[in-house]
Amino acid sequence: MHNVPSHNAASTILIPWDGNIPIEPLLTLASSIGGLDANLLLMPVTAGPVEDGGTDHASSSDQVALATAWPRLEWLERSDSANTAMEIVATAARRNADLIVMATACHPDGAIDSSCLAGQLALDSPAPVMVVHVEGDGVTAFPPPIGRLVILLDGSA
Repeated sequence: MHNVPSHNAASTILIPWDGNIPIEPLLTLASSIGGLDANLLLMPVTAGPVEDGGTDHASSSDQVALATAWPRLEWLERSDSANTAMEIVATAARRNADLIVMATACHPDGAIDSSCLAGQLALDSPAPVMVVHVEGDGVTAFPPPIGRLVILLDGSA
């Protein structure tokens, strides 16, 4: 079971980022959820190595600029794992993430598909996962309006 963070404690939000949408709107969304004191962990992920068509994400100078603009942002090592979803879940557990926020263009109708990385996270992660569906580059209407919120309750406090 995942404990709900205290309102007095800074929350930790893990953001797996595949590079397909600009990162700034995603950081803004995560920060608005976690508040000004939220610790944002940015974890670049790919479906494959860059030389096989994966995304290179951001240059070193872009990383420095992001770290300057977002002082509570920590840029984690890029994941090229064969099982990216499990690596994200393991990272969330190691870093005591209170929430995983992932934007995806996979199934914009809101369906959860286990063939999609975001769907795998939503179905398998013990930490809460917020899947944000975007269309195209996701910039025009980001964050999209929340259309569905699923909260599982087990009866505990």
